[in-house]
Amino acid sequence: MMTLQFTVHHGLPYLLVDVTGPTTLADLLGLVDMVSAICAAAPYRKCLVDLRGIQSVLSFTDYLQLGTRAGEKLRRLDKVASVVPPELRKETTEKAARKLGARLRTFICIDDATAWLTSEVTTQPGQLTAA
Repeated sequence: MMTLQFTVHHGLPYLLVDVTGPTTLADLLGLVDMVSAICAAAPYRKCLVDLRGIQSVLSFTDYLQLGTRAGEKLRRLDKVASVVPPELRKETTEKAARKLGARLRTFICIDDATAWLTSEVTTQPGQLTAA
């Protein structure tokens, strides 16, 4: 039996969450809620979610639903970066999140995500481009 694990790292200028294992849409929606709650309580203005260790099969509508939740819950943050395996790189989630005001970018390279997250550049959600 494989388990899903969330590891939360504090002490950086942003919240870092590592996720490994098999995921469902419900797990990922819960992850968004957890990240939102931690960022609000800590408080963090930026977050990096490392999803390179997940196994997931989501439909187009699942990605839309995930993006909608991310947009609603994470739009108060200055920047949110997610890093995914190349085969899971879809623009659907980030486009849906940006439409609701979140500054979310999805990357396949952790170094690119970290560089963007720690840069001083703040872009409006509608002006963000795919990475």
